[in-house]
Amino acid sequence: MVLKRKLKTTIDVMFQRFHDWLFSDFVPARLLIGGAAATIGVIFLAIGRRQAGLDAVARVHRSDYFPALNSVLTSLMAQALAGSQGRVASQLRLAVHEYPDTIPTNDLNRKFFANPKKLFPANIIVLKSPGPNERGVIYLYYSYVYPLFMRLFDAKAVSSRYHLVLEPSWSGHFDPNILTTTQLNAPIFVGSIEPRDAAFLKAVHSNLIPVSVGGNTWVDANVFRPLSNLGIEKDFDLISIAAWARYKRHWALFRAVARMRAMGSTPRLALVGYPLDLTKMDILAQAQIFKIDDLIEIFEQLPPRKVNELLNRSKVHVLWSCREGTPRATIEAMAAGVPSIVREGFNYGHHYPYINDDTGRFATEQDLPKVLIDMIDNYRLYSPRDYVISFMTPEASTQRLNQEICRVALSLGEVWTRDLAIKVSTLGGLMYLDPSDNQRFADDYRFLETVIRS
Repeated sequence: MVLKRKLKTTIDVMFQRFHDWLFSDFVPARLLIGGAAATIGVIFLAIGRRQAGLDAVARVHRSDYFPALNSVLTSLMAQALAGSQGRVASQLRLAVHEYPDTIPTNDLNRKFFANPKKLFPANIIVLKSPGPNERGVIYLYYSYVYPLFMRLFDAKAVSSRYHLVLEPSWSGHFDPNILTTTQLNAPIFVGSIEPRDAAFLKAVHSNLIPVSVGGNTWVDANVFRPLSNLGIEKDFDLISIAAWARYKRHWALFRAVARMRAMGSTPRLALVGYPLDLTKMDILAQAQIFKIDDLIEIFEQLPPRKVNELLNRSKVHVLWSCREGTPRATIEAMAAGVPSIVREGFNYGHHYPYINDDTGRFATEQDLPKVLIDMIDNYRLYSPRDYVISFMTPEASTQRLNQEICRVALSLGEVWTRDLAIKVSTLGGLMYLDPSDNQRFADDYRFLETVIRS
């Protein structure tokens, strides 16, 4: 490694470690930072800098600095959505409503501004057609899609014919992308795996209805499955499926592997990912900092079936980010028969039922090396696929979603004569489990084209 890259990587890792300590582990700093940021956000709202204020208070709430502050901000949003005429609450409501018109054009959304039809069906997918006194159902993917939908389409016309379902891409539902849909006079169903997020949606008393589905409950278990009949050797002890991104905290996993080496264990590690704010070379440089680069093999931008083959070559999967959304990788690994380790305190600290004695373990930063060694030695004792098949498949998720939308529809005096089509969520977007559904809903997509704003 050249000296310049080594120095840059060392500084970057040190900064990430300091950031984690300051914002996650050092309680006095969390109290101070959270209180100060919330105060600044309220001041921005009071002086009319609505979008800056909305962004500040949303970030504070999503960061979960301390419960009392969460309660204050939740109450403020409830007042705003209830139509309070108070200065701060009314400015907050205006900011939420105006949010779609403030989103900038960037590399992620530029193609959709140029041609909104490109949102179909990978990001906006029809799951049910409407009928007499029966709304259809449309499912919207990543969070950045929601304000695009509100801006590029006549969203009120769509919501009068279809129930809308949102699948947020990050934890924390005090999010302008989600909240901007509160201006629609229709129920909006929001995937909410985190109890904290579901509680927030209920507390603000809006049209947002939490549903217990998320990005990781739509993994296609026909793609991610054991290949034991092929006699594939388990030649990797560990596998991590994660974008090359700082929030994925590869460095912390490498530190644990380095400690394992010091304990006499030399696990082989497969890394599967794609570039975000880091590159494959940045990840390799981090491994070199911890002197474990000889133990890793890096795979980039693999198709799902190749990822499944690597999972079948691996004994244990590791997710080591502090906070993100509902990552599919954990469930993809479990569907392939590979137990998974998740960081204790992940997101808001909820102990997800899909991490249990049969499927995997939670671990802390301190005990990760020992947990890894134990799970590698005993990986055959786990049977994670059974849980996935029972609770986490697209079929099971469709049934839960179908029941909740049907319940609400009937309560509104609508009829319910047809159930939802089944879709799956992938890194590349949404798709139907049955490809023939693309043609089945052709008329619905033609309708959506007619309500694109000029």
